Amino acid sequence: IINNLRKELKGYQFNLYKEKILQDQLFRTCLQKHGFIPEYRLDAKNIIDFYHPKLKIGIEVKIKGSPYNIYSQCKRYSAFDDIKSILLICSVAMSLPDLINNKKSYVINLSSSWL
Repeated sequence: IINNLRKELKGYQFNLYKEKILQDQLFRTCLQKHGFIPEYRLDAKNIIDFYHPKLKIGIEVKIKGSPYNIYSQCKRYSAFDDIKSILLICSVAMSLPDLINNKKSYVINLSSSWL
């Protein structure tokens, strides 16, 4: 499903200035039809932007922030049993290790659509 998302999102030029608008655009264009739900509560203090209940894929969306802080957040989310793999959709130039807490991680950078 990650490769399908990568292909589908490649052709869009999303709003990269307001994170909530971007989240709405991602959900309406692509994520909803693939079975993702928005704002999934992992616990009382942690809510991931999107979640696929059957595949247990968590998606975090970031348009700003330091790579260290973004990685730390992905690491925190991937520690939950509900998350089997994590996808970062961002406009920040960064990568993630292949595994975080022994769970697959992926990055889709939306900035390349504007080049």
